[in-house]
Formats: sequence, C-alpha cells, structure tokens
Amino acid sequence: MTPRQRSFRINGYDLSCLEAGEASAIPLLLVHGSLCDQRIWTAQMAAFAGHYRVLALSLRHFWPEQWDGSGDGYEIRQHAEDIAALIRYLDVGPVHLLGHSRGGHVCFRVAQHHPETIRALILAEPGGQLDPALADLGAPVPGADLGQMFEDSANLIARGETEAGLELFVTAVGGPKAWKYAGEGFKAMARDNAATIIGQAREARLTFMKAEIESIDLPVLLIGGALTRGHFPKVMDAMQRLMPDAERVTIEGAGHPMYEQRPAPFNDAVLGFLALR
Repeated sequence: MTPRQRSFRINGYDLSCLEAGEASAIPLLLVHGSLCDQRIWTAQMAAFAGHYRVLALSLRHFWPEQWDGSGDGYEIRQHAEDIAALIRYLDVGPVHLLGHSRGGHVCFRVAQHHPETIRALILAEPGGQLDPALADLGAPVPGADLGQMFEDSANLIARGETEAGLELFVTAVGGPKAWKYAGEGFKAMARDNAATIIGQAREARLTFMKAEIESIDLPVLLIGGALTRGHFPKVMDAMQRLMPDAERVTIEGAGHPMYEQRPAPFNDAVLGFLALR
C-alpha cells in the first residue's frame, strides 16, 4: 500500500503528513523526534495501515518545509497544539497517538492539556528531563551539559558546519558511534532538518513534573530499547511508577531508534497494545 501525501491547514500552517489505511478506521498518529520527519516511519506504515488510518506527521518547521531556523513556532507547546487542532479537524473522535523521543514529549503535552483527544497514548523513549523533585525515583538532576550541547550543535549548523553539528547532536543522544554508523537515509533526513536544531536550542523545554505525570489518566504504553543508555530509561522508569494506567515493553537488541532497528517487535508491541483499546 503506497501512502498518500496529505496537507492540512492547521493553526495557520500547512501540516504535511503521509496517510495510509481506510479513511473510516480509527486514526493512529505517528509523531517523529528530533531531526526526523514523516519519512522515518517507513517500517510502520504498512504494518499499521491494515488496522488503522495511519497519519505520519511532519511537525511545524520540519521537512518538507525548508526552514532556516529563524522566527518562532518551534516549541513543544506549539507542536502539541497543532496536533490537538489536527485531531479536532479530523472530527472522528479521539485517536491513538504515538510519539518517539522529542515527539514523545510533544505527545505527552497533548495528553496533559487535551486528554479528550486521545484514546491511547504510546511513548517511545520520550525526550526531556525529569524534574529534580523526582530525585527519590533516581531522576538525574537536569544539568547544563545537554543545553550546552544543543547550543554548540546549533551554532555549528548556523555557521554552515552542518555535518559537524549533526554529528555532535546525534552522538550526544545516541552514543559515540551513532552518527558514524547511521544509515544514509537517516543522515539525508537529518540534513534536511538540520536547522530545526537551531530552534530546539532556543526552546524552553519544561521538565516532567510529578503531578503532570500522575495526571495522565489514559491507557499508556511505554516502549524502550534494551540498549538505550542515559536519561531516556530514567524518564520511563518514573512514568511507569507514576502513571495510573501504564504498561511497558522493552525491545531487545535495539537502542533509541528501536522502531528502525527492530521494527517487527516494535510493531507487534504497538498493535498488541492497541488491539485492546
């Protein structure tokens, strides 16, 4: 099944997405992370389209827009508001919502502020830091190192040193060999979206607070890679303990991009969870 290219005028912006599946089916929205866009979900579109109306979004300022990093609109809250407005525009009731990394943070904020738009929430290693008040759950206190990395990466990209800026960002998130061994398809996508790191360095990203996590009263699936290190597992540990209705699946043999590295078990986990909702 070949996905259809769609565009929806949402909050004054043309929101681009790939769509597959029957129009009458329950929508399943896929939200990408940093440096990615709608094209990252290639291994999911066909698997999910047999069950759902799948829409893989490109968030505001990501490809196919050719953004230079100037102006506003690159904020998690804006992206969350765009998604909530799109769901209302579709006018089919609440949807299933899946987000990876920074896209997982965006989806968390949709669930926090617009819970009525969501049937079930799937967070694949949501990006962000836990509030320092959650130190009793093993939360690392947010430090300046991550923010400095964003700034250094953004400065390199703004100066035209795109490859160096992307390597700095990707290795900081995925490990010392993440950029070196990344596929050419991902690298091309990252280059298309390089300027979004300039926006990401500027955004004031909120931490995940205890009361916010506890407020998510929806069916939630947390998905992580067994090989992922750093803050991502810590965030999911806290969410698993504090969300009233959360399940968790670990994808063996995969790191942060588990949907690409081990698509079959990732897809099975999503479909198995949603089949009961």
